[in-house]
Amino acid sequence: ADAINEEALVNLSSEFVSLSATITGKFSENTYPTPEIINLKEGAQVMFIRNHPEGLYYNGKIGVITEIENELIKVKGIEDNTTTIVEPVEWKNIRYELDEGTDKIVKNEIGSFKQFPLRLAWAVTVHKSQGLTFDKLVLDLASTFASGQLYVALSRCRTLEGMTLLSKIRPENIITEPKVVAFYKSAPPLEELEVKLELDKADYERELLLRAFRHDKLLVYLEQWQEVLIEKDIPGKANCQKLINDLKSEIEILSGVADNFIFKMANYFKNEKVDKAFVKERVNKAIHYFTEQIHTNIVTPTVKHEGEYTVKKNTKSYLQQVEAMEVGLHKFLSRLYRIQYLGQPAYEGEETYLSSNPPKKKKKAEKGATYNITYKMHKEGKSLNLIAKERGLSRGTIEGHLAKLIKEQKVSIYDLMDDKKVEKALAVAQSYTDLTHTELIKKMPFRMTFGELRWVVNYRDILGG
Repeated sequence: ADAINEEALVNLSSEFVSLSATITGKFSENTYPTPEIINLKEGAQVMFIRNHPEGLYYNGKIGVITEIENELIKVKGIEDNTTTIVEPVEWKNIRYELDEGTDKIVKNEIGSFKQFPLRLAWAVTVHKSQGLTFDKLVLDLASTFASGQLYVALSRCRTLEGMTLLSKIRPENIITEPKVVAFYKSAPPLEELEVKLELDKADYERELLLRAFRHDKLLVYLEQWQEVLIEKDIPGKANCQKLINDLKSEIEILSGVADNFIFKMANYFKNEKVDKAFVKERVNKAIHYFTEQIHTNIVTPTVKHEGEYTVKKNTKSYLQQVEAMEVGLHKFLSRLYRIQYLGQPAYEGEETYLSSNPPKKKKKAEKGATYNITYKMHKEGKSLNLIAKERGLSRGTIEGHLAKLIKEQKVSIYDLMDDKKVEKALAVAQSYTDLTHTELIKKMPFRMTFGELRWVVNYRDILGG
């Protein structure tokens, strides 16, 4: 394909234009989306290799260059006859890293490649033609070497009439993946597969039915509640701990009963003949028992506890976790009432213990609102630790807010860190621009958090920009 393209380009009477890519940072040569230097001429047939964000062109569109001038190329589409002005586009090399300050995955741009999204297209390899469709196609398939390659080539053309073959297709050109051949040879007849599918569907439904009775998730919600209680200094902490201990005991007792029910039903389902009426009766009784026990011994004391602590001071974040427990309990009860058996609801009774006004998770603040709150408190002269305490957030979260505010140049790093420390840390950050945050923090001349490191990196980027 390259030889055909180069020969066709040479035969054009117009002048050569060499266009060099602009490469910054780290961008491995073997991942270049186009050649670093593209040689083009007016009249050259080209293919777009990228989609335009506004749909002006798409990956695989074929056209002819009508004009090349400075940073612009005009390409006239072969199919739609429309002319598009093409500019260089940028491909970014992104590295995903864990920001240990916020415990979130963040994107870091470590390099870029800027070039016109075009390549010569009098000819194209089968590999690069995947996903493209043509009205007319001339194919040379004498030297296919990979499984599926022949199929890919032939299926690029919309019609049989539009296809021209330069060589005869021989049996050796039809290459099939050995694993595919082996699979079809060993595959059972379709009738057997249909029977197995129905059996597997029934097994899966039974598995979902029994899984709905597992209480593991309730213990997870309780552990999260426990963690918040340990962190917070709230009134009557000992009583809160006693309640959590009592609830844990109740859940563990119910979990034991549920495990026994699951074990017995799983064994029953292994029988060749399953009495559907018996299964439905047992499941109905189990749903009634567990929903009643959970409502009486877990939901009721939890709701009562929330009511008692709503009027107490400094309990906002603690109550949020109590509410999360209530939401989890509601989901669990709802799941029990919605159990399906044989494609139909299994429970035939009233949903007695499912509240008509279920608890809801608090809506997250609008995007940007939480940063503005931190910014306002900072401008009021409050320290980082005080902001974290009053907002009920971790210090690391507030450091993350301030890093964003530094990047937006709303907050000065010198208001947050000693001048000498800033200069020392900045010197290191400017010396090692290609390091990840994890690598860079090890180079720092003094101990700092990842949040503070982000302050320095953002400040460095402002100075460099």
